Amino acid sequence: MLCGGLLSGKYGAAAHAPPAEGARFVKFDDYMARWHPKHAQPATLEAAEEYAAIAARADLSPTQLAILWCRTRPFVAHGSVIVGATSLEQLKHNLDAFLLPAAAMSEEVEREINAVHLRCRDPSSSL
Repeated sequence: MLCGGLLSGKYGAAAHAPPAEGARFVKFDDYMARWHPKHAQPATLEAAEEYAAIAARADLSPTQLAILWCRTRPFVAHGSVIVGATSLEQLKHNLDAFLLPAAAMSEEVEREINAVHLRCRDPSSSL
């Protein structure tokens, strides 16, 4: 869901702070190359930046936006959203996203997400 952390917003130009020393893309140069900030295609990195900007405009973190998008999809309604974290702080942030009202995924936010998706349909295959 978060492309190895790329969609968390912590690797982009708009990140509030540099990623932690233990962050996977910092620690492992060859980790998930298709999404790694050093190796991913420009279209993939641009899409990640655009998703982060959409989240900011919606007053959400990029992680909250991703979780909210997953949990408001009709095809996930009777399934589950899997989250992962490398710290208790990340886990709390992920779990707090489940408390957001579904209405936070407004039609405008959904339109913006869909527009980015149309420009970069499968960032994991854009190598």
